[in-house]
Amino acid sequence: MEHEGDAQLTIYVDALRSTAQSPEWPFKHSCHLYADTQIELFETAERLKLKDTWFQHHKRLPHFDIVASKRKSAIGLGAIPQTRQEVAMKMRDSEFRKQWNIENA
Repeated sequence: MEHEGDAQLTIYVDALRSTAQSPEWPFKHSCHLYADTQIELFETAERLKLKDTWFQHHKRLPHFDIVASKRKSAIGLGAIPQTRQEVAMKMRDSEFRKQWNIENA
């Protein structure tokens, strides 16, 4: 995914999974959209027309929850699909934790 200065953005999506439905979240399946940096994540969220208020500053994986259609669009913008194992490795990566100011759990 290209942005100002033609630098490559590193955005990720994990696999769709079943989610509990509620009046606030009526979707059956969702996944996480996350990135190496906050700038990358919010630039992508803007392109996907996600609201900033949907951002979840989770203590281990800051992300947006997205549905299947947004996942497909994110991949179309260059997001890299990740397995559960790859997500777990990312959450342990010291550079990722440093970028997001995540303390050791």
